[in-house]
Amino acid sequence: MIDHFKLFTVPIALVSCIPFAKTMDKTVSAIESKDNTQRPNVLFIISDDLRPEINCYGYPIAITPNIDRLAASGVLFNNAYCQAALSGPSRGSLFSGLRPSTTGYIHNDIRFRTVMPEVITMSEFFGRNGYTTIALGKIYHEGDKKQMAETFNADAAMPEFPRAADSDYKDPDNVKLLNAHRREMIEKYGPTGVGGLTIGPVCEFYDAPEEEYHDAYITTSAIATFKQMATQNKPFFMGVGYKKPHLSFIAPKKYWDMYEEREIPLAADSISPRDAPIFTLHNSFEVRTRYGVPKYGRFSDDYQRYLMRGYLACVSFVDAQIGRLIDGLRKAGLADNTIIVFCGDHGWHLGEMGIWGKATNYEITNRVPLIIVDPRIGKKGKTRAVVEFLDLYPTLADLAGLIVPSAMQKLEGRSLRNVLKNPSKTGNTIAISEFPCPALREWAGVKTADNVRKEYFDHSLDDIETRIRIENPDTPLNVFQENVMGYTIRDKRYRYVAWVDQSQSKWRIIASELYDHVKDPNETVNLAIDNRQKNTVSRLEKQMWKVLRFENKFKTKIKL
Repeated sequence: MIDHFKLFTVPIALVSCIPFAKTMDKTVSAIESKDNTQRPNVLFIISDDLRPEINCYGYPIAITPNIDRLAASGVLFNNAYCQAALSGPSRGSLFSGLRPSTTGYIHNDIRFRTVMPEVITMSEFFGRNGYTTIALGKIYHEGDKKQMAETFNADAAMPEFPRAADSDYKDPDNVKLLNAHRREMIEKYGPTGVGGLTIGPVCEFYDAPEEEYHDAYITTSAIATFKQMATQNKPFFMGVGYKKPHLSFIAPKKYWDMYEEREIPLAADSISPRDAPIFTLHNSFEVRTRYGVPKYGRFSDDYQRYLMRGYLACVSFVDAQIGRLIDGLRKAGLADNTIIVFCGDHGWHLGEMGIWGKATNYEITNRVPLIIVDPRIGKKGKTRAVVEFLDLYPTLADLAGLIVPSAMQKLEGRSLRNVLKNPSKTGNTIAISEFPCPALREWAGVKTADNVRKEYFDHSLDDIETRIRIENPDTPLNVFQENVMGYTIRDKRYRYVAWVDQSQSKWRIIASELYDHVKDPNETVNLAIDNRQKNTVSRLEKQMWKVLRFENKFKTKIKL
């Protein structure tokens, strides 16, 4: 019988003698406080593509004892939201404290420093205030990793993991298959035209040593780094970025064995919302580019359970690493003065609305797990307060006793200190997210590459483009491909989505959605077309445009 509560360990003899390599030479204007050694450490844990598919969030099928224990020691946020259901914009917003609409970081092909050359990131802010700052794993989007390395001022105890975690297959048959598939695509499209075409199987669970996997490796590195931090006379800010449960679903076999496929429930609502625009969902392209995944049509129930099992196994793999990580923090004697933040970067459809993947403007992709533990406050419980990722930057600065200078960028979130001190406090708060046209811009938030379309998705895209033209005869197709942005606001009861044509100097709303989370928590019926809801639509729309400072962007003036 598997002991799901065991903390899995990875040998660390390899790293015990590696010195702490980098100093504070990258930090500009470090401000050493007289009581800096008493400031709290910050351990920021982020998991790629993790939605609240966790036991402590009410999903009993998920085996997550370590995250559950972490939640029990702090405050669990039931209504936390990212700013975009895509890695680059979500993480860029979280660590800058600015909305994607403010910075222009709206898809994964944009680079952070291209649009935010002078912004002081969260880790830079802590570094400038005397903290040692370290990053392990995926903190920013992979495309930003090199240029954002300078926002941390020290190295971890071990070198970086040497391989790409998303395609790090262990089974020799899968490695052989992947290599053969790459050769085939390169012969067909050339070495520069195979982006998105050379991906292996969607799932692999092989009986390999745990330390050969990215997420176990960086956990071992973090534990070794904790030991070094315990000897330093200064606080630290450490980011630990787990790559799972991001595709492909690759993890040690024992996590796959934790789940029985036949016992995994399917999504309760697997059709698109009634009366919603046709372009608000996609065809699960990110999943379908994996080798052997059907390229068109609905997945069978058995195949959906297979995908669910893969996702859940990766969640349990990450959970085991978090158990090791927190245990290592405690054994290093650092737990009593370390604030811990745990979150996913955005949600993910697991068959809901008939699709698989991120990249929509619905609840399922914008709602994220968020747990904050501050041992000095000691409050525990769950809160229903509506909060945003934007709130994390000012919250951590506040909890660390640091003042954000007026000369810095104006952070667009608010401190959650009062919620942490009183989790029953909810307030009249909102969350705003955004994503461009999902049907035509799912993967990376950009138009599907020509070679990927030709190889896999001509059928799917021809079909959806025809339906978009029929539904929207007054809007050219290229506008949906390049200029339509969806903005969504969530308050305590409703989610409203406005789909905006930004192709002209004066914008126009081309479609709207409204969902009542009291009566319809799965967002199955669009109420925006119901004339009885016009006051609710108008209220939420005005509120959203005011926050985003978009009041004067539209052809019809918004009255506030």
